[in-house]
Amino acid sequence: MQRDFSPIHWSKYFQKKEVVDIGDGSKFCVYRSSNTTVAGSPTVYFLHGGGFSGLTWSLAVENLMALLECHVVAVDLRGHGETETESDYNLTTQQLVE
Repeated sequence: MQRDFSPIHWSKYFQKKEVVDIGDGSKFCVYRSSNTTVAGSPTVYFLHGGGFSGLTWSLAVENLMALLECHVVAVDLRGHGETETESDYNLTTQQLVE
């Protein structure tokens, strides 16, 4: 049996992919989904570790949204995924806070 290892598109797990321009030449890729319109529903933010991307959380998002009405946000951090910054390798605390 031959296995299919082709990439799965982000839209299988997330409803939106946004590029957030923070004004200094940096553009952060953000994936979002929601399964509720109820005000006050929880928003869950997913932050990946080194060497990964916001898409790392795809299966967790799929399972969480099957269990809970919520909003989810997963970001490609500096130097990862589709995020582009002027200083991808500047990972100082000050830079990350800014």
